[in-house]
Amino acid sequence: MHEPEDFQRQTVKAIADLQETFRQTMSRQLALGALVRAMLARIPLEALPSVLEEYEAEVDHQVALMHPKFPQPKHWQEWSDVIEARIGQLRQAQDPTKKMS
Repeated sequence: MHEPEDFQRQTVKAIADLQETFRQTMSRQLALGALVRAMLARIPLEALPSVLEEYEAEVDHQVALMHPKFPQPKHWQEWSDVIEARIGQLRQAQDPTKKMS
């Protein structure tokens, strides 16, 4: 059996380690999101549909490698939505008489 003080110390350390991992993951996600948005701004409209298709194919490939309890489609769908929104923005800019959907 663990001594109560030892157990408490280990628990507090485990929580602190998890918090640090969370901060690192969120910071990396922020940086990658900013990078993706900056890169999307430089991709011409005619290339974006194939970028979307390749992105979704790669997501499908990566998901197939994951344990079934881990995938959370809403998180990678966000990036498909961002690419689709960029396509819509560029199409709207080309033909401002059409409404964006």
